[in-house]
Amino acid sequence: MQEYKLAASPWVCIEKLEVSWAPASQATEQLWQSSTTFKLYDAADLEKTALVKMVRSGIPIDIRGKIYAKLLRVEKMNDYEKNFEIALKRTYGATIPNSPLPPTFGGRAHQSDLALTRDGNTLADHILCVIANDFPSLEYCPFVAPLTTLVCHFILTRDDALGIIVSVVKQSQTSTPAIFDSSNTIKTPAFKDWKFFPTFRKDVQFMSRGFSNLMHLINPKLHLQISNLQSNLAEPIWSRWLSDFFINVLPQQTIWRILDSFLIEGYKTLFRAGIALLTYKKDAIFKCTASSDLTKIFAETVADSSLYSEQFINSIWAVKFTGSVDIRKNDKVTLHDTISAISISEDLHEHEFRYQRALPKLKNSPAASNYNNDSANQPLESTIVKEEYWIVLWSWIPPIMRVMELECVFSTRMHGFHMTTLFNRTAGRKAMLLVVETAKGGVFGAYLSEAWPEDDSGRGVFYGTGESFLFTLAPFAKMYPWVGRIETENAVAGILEETESLVARRDYVRDQASMFIMTTRNEISIGGGGY
Repeated sequence: MQEYKLAASPWVCIEKLEVSWAPASQATEQLWQSSTTFKLYDAADLEKTALVKMVRSGIPIDIRGKIYAKLLRVEKMNDYEKNFEIALKRTYGATIPNSPLPPTFGGRAHQSDLALTRDGNTLADHILCVIANDFPSLEYCPFVAPLTTLVCHFILTRDDALGIIVSVVKQSQTSTPAIFDSSNTIKTPAFKDWKFFPTFRKDVQFMSRGFSNLMHLINPKLHLQISNLQSNLAEPIWSRWLSDFFINVLPQQTIWRILDSFLIEGYKTLFRAGIALLTYKKDAIFKCTASSDLTKIFAETVADSSLYSEQFINSIWAVKFTGSVDIRKNDKVTLHDTISAISISEDLHEHEFRYQRALPKLKNSPAASNYNNDSANQPLESTIVKEEYWIVLWSWIPPIMRVMELECVFSTRMHGFHMTTLFNRTAGRKAMLLVVETAKGGVFGAYLSEAWPEDDSGRGVFYGTGESFLFTLAPFAKMYPWVGRIETENAVAGILEETESLVARRDYVRDQASMFIMTTRNEISIGGGGY
């Protein structure tokens, strides 16, 4: 099979890629490359600019990857977030696997259904592994895997591919759907709309219910017919459409146009496409008498050439969608069972329970009673580490330590800022978590596998083990493990052959990258040889 170095991406198999190869007109090329257009990328809200209309009209294939990076403002991201090589090292350590085993976040990557080469699929797999490492709270988000596969078709560099996915996930994690109170008015300032997609399980159900409500608003009779037909299905037929970006439902040519718009308009593009498809097939839907008939209709749409005509594409943009998605449960609307029972009351909203890991147990600390008699029977809690931080931290520390009780033995709020006090109160304790908050609200720290030196003879020299690691919690959660950890594990397992370069690498890890902890009377140094 021919591998084609497409101008928009070096990881595409041309024989499997279905796009419009017609060259863009000179006027279109000039419009996209004009200084006026480039100024639009700096707008606070791209959805309120002329870029929306331009993107809907189609992005020329040879600049599609560049435009994606511009829309997501990848050039303004720091190297830590978008540098692919750095991301691989912090994710895997010193040895990068050739065939990574990526998470799917509950979704499907659809790599065999699209047009990536083997190298392209490997790139997508690595990006998913990086996302799992850099966003430990991202446990269920079926949109991420197919989006990553789609984006890799048109991106010129690995840094841009990673940067785009990181940007989408970050923006999605900072927004949640509008919540309505019992009087059907939005509670403010509670929650905002999703930008791109929901990032935890209950919100994925909310999204499906929001689509159902929009369908009912636009065509109540069609909505009722579909609801009756799919009552015995495991989930609404459109749930997978939305999370899969219509892969295997619509032709590739249409999916690329949907992807273009999605990267500027977010989930609303998916809603519009779903509504347009159901409306396009309404005559056939009304003739259905069973769910199998409904399923059969949309099993054939992927090969329907009329669904990548400009007429159908324009019908997507014609769907009216203003304001926030309505996720309310309306008793007058027939809903699928899976999206009917979920609650939208704020106290039950899953943003409070979005993690599925247990919290650490806090142990009563004599330190607290020494300073506050009223709190003698209460654990001294950290004022820095929030509940969600604990859950992330607890997923990083060695498994054997997760069953231990946690005791706060030093806090600047209670014990002051003197280094000697810190050393005295934590003497002889291992393992330890050292957490620091900056004046600007940043939170970082370290997991220390060994206790402080017992006397001055141990000060000024490095010690510790590869279990130690650094981390940040705010503004983002990242773990920085020892660079020699993966290499050591592979060597013990006999996976790596003894070569000259490997020996040199081990010498480096032993002599320069194995300096974990060092203390003096006035400072603490912690490292692991990574970035």
